[in-house]
Amino acid sequence: MPGVTTAFPQRRLLPVAARYVALGCVAVIFAFPFYWVLLTSLVPSDHVFDFPPSLLPRWDFANYSAAWQGTPWLNYFLNTGFIAVSTTLLVLATSTLAGFCLATMRFRGKNVVTILIFLSLIMPAIVLIIPDYVLANSLGWLNTYWVQIVPWGASTFGIFLLRQAFLGLPAELYDAARIDGCSRRLFLWAIGCRWSGPPS
Repeated sequence: MPGVTTAFPQRRLLPVAARYVALGCVAVIFAFPFYWVLLTSLVPSDHVFDFPPSLLPRWDFANYSAAWQGTPWLNYFLNTGFIAVSTTLLVLATSTLAGFCLATMRFRGKNVVTILIFLSLIMPAIVLIIPDYVLANSLGWLNTYWVQIVPWGASTFGIFLLRQAFLGLPAELYDAARIDGCSRRLFLWAIGCRWSGPPS
């Protein structure tokens, strides 16, 4: 169209360029430690303490071969995967059951129990290191999978999230299920775990 220009305003060119230069400098600063780790991993062992250090990689992959052959990494990976999967499944089970119980069931002291569970969030984890060690030692769990799975098998934050999710279920849904003879376990499996909210 006549009279309309699409040229970039000259007065904004300098601030935009300065912004990109500043962002580039910040990116280099944050990326340099990762580059340095990669660089030092490729340096031969007899040149690790050279000064001044070279900023160019020497592409010596002998360190990786020595590290892989000197340590049973496959066992470490399998152990990590087993512990992570087991802990995740245990947290899902305990958080789902506890959240459903606190959201739908009625029992004496329910509010007190809920408050006590949520108050555990304010307790620093470092406070429990010595009691956890003493308990694991008394149970004979040291150097076993149990001590790496069971203590982390319950999540207060997970219980809170699932409790809030179950509170979003309509009360009429649960009442109708009870009238039809549906047990709590069946309701949790068939409705509670599959509820995605009312249709939009």
